[in-house]
Amino acid sequence: MLHARHTEPDTPDRLHAHRDRWQRLFRGQEGELRQVREWLTGLLPDGPARDDLISVAAELATNAIQHTASGNGGWFSVEVAFLPPVVRVAVTDEGASSAPRLTEDPFSEHGRGLLIVNALSAASGVCGTARGRT
Repeated sequence: MLHARHTEPDTPDRLHAHRDRWQRLFRGQEGELRQVREWLTGLLPDGPARDDLISVAAELATNAIQHTASGNGGWFSVEVAFLPPVVRVAVTDEGASSAPRLTEDPFSEHGRGLLIVNALSAASGVCGTARGRT
């Protein structure tokens, strides 16, 4: 779910749930990262995988804020889907002129967040265009 810039989401709590899928819309601001973590902590069952899922979502949300139009007064969404035996977490942003780039250098000053995402994920990928990516 992606809303146009500067528009309010259609529900006051900004949460949409469908059986085994939950999605929430967040403002493209650094302060929302705490809200992402709190929402996922309350949503996901306690266990060793929960911290990994929260770390992946926080890294992707940080990238949305720092590197896409979401961080310029826009929005990003976080979706969690239970697809037994896995849990899928996806962050959708409002796009950027260049696609995400993974650095191979773990000591680089930039790009290490995607290394963390790849290390904690069974699979990862990017889809979309400069108008919005998941």
